[in-house]
Parts: sequence; C-alpha cells; structure tokens
Amino acid sequence: MNNSRFSILLTIVAVGLWAWSVTQASLAIGFFGLIDSYPFTYFMALGLLSIASFILWLSREGHGKLLCLQVCLFIVMLWLTPILIGANPPSTVWTYAIYFPNSDILAQTGHFNASLHFDVYSAFYMQNWPGAFLFESALLKIAGASTVDFMALYSPIFTQFLILLPLYIFFKNSINNPNHRWAACWFFFLANWTTQLYFCPQAIGILFLITLLALLSRTAFWQNEGHSVGQQFSVILILAGLTITHLLTSIVAFLSVATLWVTRQVKGLNLTILAGVLVAFWLIYGAATQLQLSLPGYVERAFRLDLVFHLSALSGAGTASPSLLGVSYVRYIFTAVIAVMGLAGFLLSRRFKDKSDFPLLSLMASATLVLFSMLYGSEFWLRALLFALVPLSYFAAKMLRRKTSAAVMCALLLALLPFNIISHYGFAAVDYEPPAERAYWHFAVETAPPGDVFGGTRIYYPDFTYSRFYPAETSWKDGLLAFPTPSNNPVQYVHVGQTDRAAYRFALNDSLSVAQTQNELEGSASYSLIYANPSVNLYFHQYQQ
Repeated sequence: MNNSRFSILLTIVAVGLWAWSVTQASLAIGFFGLIDSYPFTYFMALGLLSIASFILWLSREGHGKLLCLQVCLFIVMLWLTPILIGANPPSTVWTYAIYFPNSDILAQTGHFNASLHFDVYSAFYMQNWPGAFLFESALLKIAGASTVDFMALYSPIFTQFLILLPLYIFFKNSINNPNHRWAACWFFFLANWTTQLYFCPQAIGILFLITLLALLSRTAFWQNEGHSVGQQFSVILILAGLTITHLLTSIVAFLSVATLWVTRQVKGLNLTILAGVLVAFWLIYGAATQLQLSLPGYVERAFRLDLVFHLSALSGAGTASPSLLGVSYVRYIFTAVIAVMGLAGFLLSRRFKDKSDFPLLSLMASATLVLFSMLYGSEFWLRALLFALVPLSYFAAKMLRRKTSAAVMCALLLALLPFNIISHYGFAAVDYEPPAERAYWHFAVETAPPGDVFGGTRIYYPDFTYSRFYPAETSWKDGLLAFPTPSNNPVQYVHVGQTDRAAYRFALNDSLSVAQTQNELEGSASYSLIYANPSVNLYFHQYQQ
C-alpha cells in the first residue's frame, strides 16, 4: 500500500472515530475546561488524522488536494465539536455583548448611533472597528437579525476557512515544497489558542493582514521585479480596509510593510503614501477617540519588561482560581513549545536557505514590538502570538527538511493536541453561553425596558448601563444594590444565573457572593422576579422618580 492510499485509509478511520466520539461525548466543564467533555476516541481521531497528514508531508510526491482536505477536517474537528456537544466557541459572549448590538443598530438605522452611552468606552467600541460592523451589519441585512444565534455559534468555523485561503496562497508563494505548505497551514491552526479568530474585528483584521502578506509575497514584490500600478493599488486598498476594521492590526500591517521596505525585501511601494492612507482613514472614522482613551496607558506601560508577566493574560490576576491559573500555565507551556519549534526551524533555515527566509524573519519584528510595547494591556501576549503565527508556521515547517527534526516535529504536534484543547477551551467556565442564557439576553434586549443591569451576558444597547460583577456587601444602600455608574435609567435589573456563578468562581475564586446576593434579593421587598428560566433569575426594581 502506497503512502497516499494509507493516508486516505487513516483519514477515513479518523473521520469515523470522530463521528463516533461526538455521539459519546457529553458536556462537562472541568478544571481544564472543555477537555473533560471529550472521550478518548476524539483524541484518537485527531491523532490518526495528524498521522495521515504527517505521512504525506514527508512524501516526495505532491498531495495537495488530500492535504487540503485533511486540514479542512482538522479545522472542523477543532471548531465544530464543541457546538455538537452543546458548548460554544470561545468568546461567544462578545458576539452578543458588542458585535451584534453595534451591527444591529447600524443595520436598523443606517448609521452609527452617537447616543450609545453604556459606559465610557462606547466611543471605543463604535469607532475602533467600524469596518467590521459595516460588514456584519450587511450580513444581518441579508440573513436577518433572527440568525444571531446561528452566527454566534457557527461563524467562527467559517472564519477559519476564510483565513485558510490567503494563508495557503502566502505559503504557496513562500514555500517550495507543496506538501510543506499544508504543514505550515496545519501548524497555524494547531498553534492558535488565542480565542481571537472567531467572527470579530480582530479576526477580520487578521484576514486582511494575511491577504496583504499573500499579495506582497507574489514574485513581483518578493523578488523586486516590475509590478503594475494595479498591484500597488491593491496593497493600498487592503491597507485602507484594514485601517477601518481593526486599529492595532493596521499598525502591525504598516510596520510589517515598513520592515520589508527598509530591509529592501519589497520595492516600488511608497511608504509615505501608505502612511498617509493609514492616518487619513484613522481620521475619517475617529480613531483619535480610541487613542485618547488608550494612549496614556500605552505610554505608561511601553517597554516595561517588569510588566511582561505581571500583566499577562495567560497568568491571570488578583485572586484567580486554581483552575484559571492551571489553564494559564498550560498556555505558557504550549506557547513556549510553539516558539521553540519556530526557532528550531529558523536555525535549520541557515542550512536550507530560501528567498523567503529573511522577509519572514522581518515580519517577526512587528510581533516582537507588540509583545514588548504592552499594547492592549493584559492581552498583549495573545495579540503578539497571533501576529507571530504566520512566520512561526513558516519556520516550523522547515523542520520537515531533515528526518530527525521531522520526527521530532511530528511527535510534538501529536503531543500538543490536548494542549490546544486546554488552551483554547480552558476558559469554558466563563466562555459557555447556555441556551437559557441566550434566551435571557433576547428577552432583555427585545422586551425589557432599558435600565441598569448587574451580571449576566453584557447588554451594550442604547440606554442600558451594565456592570459585570455585583458590588461588595457594603455597596448595598437603602435595600438596593448601588450601581457603580450613575445613570438616569428608571429601572434596575439584577441577573443571577449560571454565568455569574462561573465568573465569580473562575475569575475571582469566589463561590459565595452570588448565592449571598440571591438571598438578599429574595428577602428584599424592593425587588421582584421579572424573568426566570432553568439557568437564570432576573430581578427587577423601579427607581422612585
């Protein structure tokens, strides 16, 4: 049996095992998150599919179509399985909290709502990512607002396939061996645990960024040959679209192009014009508002190496639970191994030099700058890793050039499969949006009058003000919870449910506050139960006018 047929056989067995494992899985969120939900057969399926691809990576013949299918199956197994067993992709809560409300307002009114005042960051959300909201509002116009639940659950999977296309084109232009191109794609999706590639502005920004890199990696740019005005205009157009989609990624994109230009990896691009496009589009949509909010913090933290681990989103903060810290340590280990594999491939590239090595190394400079600039506060680790994934994947694939390093790479990729599940779905305690919670959210935004809201899924609609956590016991005043943000709303809501208990336990290591608050509410004459389902109780109070 030749390599191709054996790989096909393993792929078929892997798909069968995966389908069987889904029927045997049951939702269980444990110490390391969602991994407790998966039976052993699920990891057998991932392992066999991985081995099926490893065989083809090392083959001397090209197997592009079969490898493409295997990468697609790998994405499906990683992203679709949680939905099939009753969970949801990471960060689903933000689809309901920020992205759908802003896109919905835009779809209904045709413009951004300047009256949105849920907190001091309203302008930040509205003006930081207008391009993403325009795109999502167009989808809502076509599909209808009733599809928000479907979009929240399934759009992350489609996002992975949207990213796969320009990612493969980039590796096709950069890696000579056709099988190794798919190995780099595989590495990219395995290494990404950042929870930022769901359908959100950051993911759309990454899509634009990789598309820009795919265009720049064309022979005309990479080898400094002649290129048309149309190609240059395409670069400007992509950068303009990126600028109004995600501010940070637009900065990284410009830095990447600038690095390639300074190192003379690309020619014919006018850096002054590109900088002008960047600033002009910032001014058009009001990026100055976001910079006014964030710039002082950026300047204060910039290049403070003592804060690298203190602020890290991987390590948690404050009185974090043992579970949060445990998942964070796994993320550290996972990220370190990914970085070491990229470094190993880079060291091998000194022997097997390719024309794309130096340009890809140059692209790491932007990610390194994000890492040590402390941009995005506690999320800077996640963003830096996300921007570094493309060059890391490129260099990691170089480990396949030698038999020994290839064997080490394949063994590590197998060992890292559970690390991906833990790192990606380890925060399931707070990421999980049960159907009852989604039903509550629809009730609140579609039926309930605007007011002050404590707890539950964030409600960032006009005239709602929101507080994630209940105040301390001393913040009770005259039998009412004192809302931290002054408002003129006539009513107050207090959400008590599964998401609140999980948030307190996981983020604050506090198992008592939610129960104590519910007891206070049950015994208070000031609050009445306005809504209830199996997972949520919503209490209501009308302020005296």
